Amino acid sequence: MKTSTRPPFLAGLLIGLAACVAVPAAAQTVAWAGSMGERVLLVIDGRLQVAGAGSVIDGVRVLRVSAGAVEYEVAGVRQRLTAAHAPVVVGAPPGGRVAASLVLRAGADQLYHVDCKVNGRPMAGVVDTGASLVSMSTALASSLGVDWSRGRPATIQTANGTVRGWSIRLERLSVGGLEARDVEAVVLETELPHLLIGNSFLRRYRVLTEDSQLTLARAN
Repeated sequence: MKTSTRPPFLAGLLIGLAACVAVPAAAQTVAWAGSMGERVLLVIDGRLQVAGAGSVIDGVRVLRVSAGAVEYEVAGVRQRLTAAHAPVVVGAPPGGRVAASLVLRAGADQLYHVDCKVNGRPMAGVVDTGASLVSMSTALASSLGVDWSRGRPATIQTANGTVRGWSIRLERLSVGGLEARDVEAVVLETELPHLLIGNSFLRRYRVLTEDSQLTLARAN
């Protein structure tokens, strides 16, 4: 399993609700997040877990993994969960609280596109696990009301050469339902059509990639 990938650069994703089954006793929710051969990715009570037949996690005993389905048992009750056909946002309860996990599928351009919000303002983003920081252009920052001019000046080395930049901190950044506060970012004097989600945001989560699918889940 790879834990880091850097997609080329920049269009198309799906975000949907996973099949989510309430279960008694130990675990309260079990959701499908993907499969890897004889193993399955499950989100159990908001935490991403990798399981195979015979695994027991938080009271969930996995009985059988088949193509697009998993059978498991909790407190003597057997359940069957099938694959969701779209990426998932898992664990976002009513009342606007933050989601626990996010699963994205690469678009036709092999990029992981996602809807974001910077300090509450919507913006299209691309997740890039090879980028050190959340990045945006000066034009994009201005359109989002981010006062980058007060940031710390910096010289940034990019694939296209050296560009001027300003180091800032974002008060609040939401990525597909996941939210973080006080996020380090850089504003670049160059053209960037998307908000680039780098590791200054991603390191707060467990990142898994497999078969053009990227999963972000709470680290703990």
